[in-house]
Amino acid sequence: MRLAFARCAALLLTLVLGACGARTAPWVPCTFDATPTRLQVMLVVDRSGSMAINVFDHRTRYDFYRRMADTLRETVPALDEVADVGLIIFPDRVHASERTAPCAVASSADVAPSAESSRRIIAVLDGTEALTLLGAPAYDTINVAADILERRSVGSPFLVLAADGYLDCNASLNPRTCPCINLSGICSVATECYDTERVEQRVAALAHRGIPTLVLGMDLDTTDVTTSRHRDYLSRLARAGGLARGGTNPREFFDLRYPSDIRIAFESRLVRVAWCRRSVAYPRESLPVVDFVLRGRTVGAIPRDTTRTDGWDWIGSNAVEVFGASCDAVHGARDRLQLTSEGATCL
Repeated sequence: MRLAFARCAALLLTLVLGACGARTAPWVPCTFDATPTRLQVMLVVDRSGSMAINVFDHRTRYDFYRRMADTLRETVPALDEVADVGLIIFPDRVHASERTAPCAVASSADVAPSAESSRRIIAVLDGTEALTLLGAPAYDTINVAADILERRSVGSPFLVLAADGYLDCNASLNPRTCPCINLSGICSVATECYDTERVEQRVAALAHRGIPTLVLGMDLDTTDVTTSRHRDYLSRLARAGGLARGGTNPREFFDLRYPSDIRIAFESRLVRVAWCRRSVAYPRESLPVVDFVLRGRTVGAIPRDTTRTDGWDWIGSNAVEVFGASCDAVHGARDRLQLTSEGATCL
């Protein structure tokens, strides 16, 4: 409304000044900033019994949880630039007990999503340990994390699941017939059954609702049946979350054993989105019905491409996104972008 009023007022002023023989003021392009989207990220981190397993790697003894925490310490700070990051650990750090409550679920975040939160997240991870008899209530914890993201009305939401794939704590399963987590292969209670199908379905449903999940898995380079089964499951979970690795690598999740792999995951699946998904100050509905071009100081002009192959397109009333090779260029240059009208002008 304000934009339309300003254009009408300017037109009236031009006509009056023109009638009086005065020199009219020049029109200027309709140009405004397209600012990078601030991501909203919840880290969902596993500290269950399987993460307490000690293994040897090049003569060094470590447990899965500590190896994961070391990797996240090196990589999470890279998200501070583009994301408000929160943390929730399963099972609950306060109420979970190996004897009485192995599947306790936190009702709130261990660290709420906020700017520059990596130091607090690392401190909580360092102050936490995995315990042998704790369960892995990933399904319920993912639900809590998704609710936290949905209550935040700004930015683009993402879940990041850091786990080894041995997820259980589903009391509705039949322990006599289900695939069992423990090494004996015999479940004494339902909560020892693999909860793979339910977690996978939930992650897929959240991705469909606009909350994709980046899966960071803990793997071993072995070929036994159990390891192969959980490796395949982590890959299916990564595909369901919408942010799988792709390509020819059989592991479609990203491997928490290697900080370099997690840097690639964060940069390609999260940071890239922040730079290529932009918010604009004026709703699309209030702008003149003309062609716009997205321009950057480094990348130059980016044409609109409604096929979303290589160019930009509207993805909401106040949001645009750059796709394909154009996104690669914008991401690489960390460029400032502006939306500029083509063939029409406004004040």
